[in-house]
Amino acid sequence: MPETQKGIEFNPGIRALSGQVECVAESVTLDLLRAIDETVDSLERVRRNIASNYNQACWFIDQLNNLRVEAEIDPDESAETALTSAQKALGHLASDLKERCKSAHGDYQLKGPHEEAVVTAYNEAIEVACDLYKALEDIRVFIREHDADMSEYDERVFDNASDLLRALDEE
Repeated sequence: MPETQKGIEFNPGIRALSGQVECVAESVTLDLLRAIDETVDSLERVRRNIASNYNQACWFIDQLNNLRVEAEIDPDESAETALTSAQKALGHLASDLKERCKSAHGDYQLKGPHEEAVVTAYNEAIEVACDLYKALEDIRVFIREHDADMSEYDERVFDNASDLLRALDEE
């Protein structure tokens, strides 16, 4: 068989292979774009949910600042426990989002506007999570300070630490 005829026989196979590779590349590109869109949409939902919680926390802060009550708000410290638990969960979420943002920033598949969209979505979610964490802390501190002011206290003056410790043991 002449050389030119062998080349002619392989030519359709090479073209078919090239077409298959292009289809795979386009499919990967579409899958990546779909994943980018899903990630940005998911992060926007997370941001909106956290922002809603943040707005509710701000409302509580306003209510507490206008509170004129002469009693403890959280005598059994259940609100303290709940707020601490929420802050812990929020801290874990923020840490996870920061790690994922760092990964997205370094991902070789994300370039230009795609990287910017993903990183921006992560940063916005992280920012509102930090805002909510601070608002929860403000509520927690307000309640603790208010309750400390409202709690009964011993007016005795102690001359030394051992007298103070003895008095605490008596209670």
